[in-house]
Amino acid sequence: MGTDVRFVVDQFALCNRFASLGVANPDNTLLPQAYGRVQTAYLKQNRKEAFNVAYGDENKSYTFPESLRALQAAYLRVNLPNNGSGDYKMMPGLHIIKTVHIRCNGDLVYSTPYRSIMSDHLASLRDESARAYAAAHLGYIAGAASGVGRVCWLPIPLPNSSIWRYGGRSQGALPFSSFKNNKIEVTFDLYDDTYSAADRSTPSPALSGGQIIMKEVVAPLSQMPVLSDARGRYSIVSRRFTILQDFAVVAANTEADIVVSNLSGCVTELIVEAFVHDANIDRLDIRSPVVPKSVRLICDSVECIKYDTQDECRLVEYSHGYRRNDFYSGNVYRLVFGSHGADTDRQFCGAMNFQGITQANLKLVFPGQTSFRVIAVQLGVTSITSSGRLVQKLD
Repeated sequence: MGTDVRFVVDQFALCNRFASLGVANPDNTLLPQAYGRVQTAYLKQNRKEAFNVAYGDENKSYTFPESLRALQAAYLRVNLPNNGSGDYKMMPGLHIIKTVHIRCNGDLVYSTPYRSIMSDHLASLRDESARAYAAAHLGYIAGAASGVGRVCWLPIPLPNSSIWRYGGRSQGALPFSSFKNNKIEVTFDLYDDTYSAADRSTPSPALSGGQIIMKEVVAPLSQMPVLSDARGRYSIVSRRFTILQDFAVVAANTEADIVVSNLSGCVTELIVEAFVHDANIDRLDIRSPVVPKSVRLICDSVECIKYDTQDECRLVEYSHGYRRNDFYSGNVYRLVFGSHGADTDRQFCGAMNFQGITQANLKLVFPGQTSFRVIAVQLGVTSITSSGRLVQKLD
């Protein structure tokens, strides 16, 4: 007997606002591509400012300068010195920042678990792109693990950052002149020095040479006012990662019950980060995730989703477009609502709106003792108000 999924589908109607924001692709694949110049000629330059950080820092804050006009991207650049007594993990850049908070005038706009969003981004790239990205940003060095010093350029998840979109597609520049006297601030919480080390008994040496790198757009003076000031006009559909259940331990073949009804807005998927249990969270092997043995979602006493076996979970995950490439195998399990996936980034295919649900529970069973956490991916509209404040709203 099939599972009654009508309850989930009924919630899709509440998500129509996001569908109306989409723009049809004007390209005609039957015609040759036209050749011509871009509408606005521009270059990008890197502005650098010293910003020292250390393992274990909390609420380490940086305020972007008011002189910025149009910002393409921003990075936290850190040096990982040579570790003479031990090795780094394969991609130590994944294990430096714990959480990033974006604030406007001290008010929280959104925050995100950094390793989760970076792992999600890597999993959406093709093999050769993921390898090159990890080498450029995350301190990856080909070959056996080593303690060789390296430099990490860690992308800051600003609203226009490409890491919010599958495949790393551009989302334009952030018009910083729009903020006027409103302060845009980024705050970092960092892991301790055992997370980036291959062996926790030989922790990583102290970080050095910290910098904030701002890739600023330079365009003709006649066009910069339009590009850099979009008060009341700037709006972008983004994702918000909300932790529903932080790391917990569940025994083999024991059902874990996670309450998910305390959500608001449109949820496109639930990410289940599950790994073979280790008493030390920093030792969890994020490159070898565990797929649940069974998954159930119960909403207001109605069993909306039911996958009975591990192979059924894998099959449904594959049908939603998620692939493990040869380089990065840390593609965790996702419970997707609608039919979207990594292959349909430009198309809105439905999300579940939890505003219409009184009680919802996610029930998971794993084949072995597992450490896991659950993250909801919500759709949000990030915009700049007419007064120059940065806000994010969930439907």
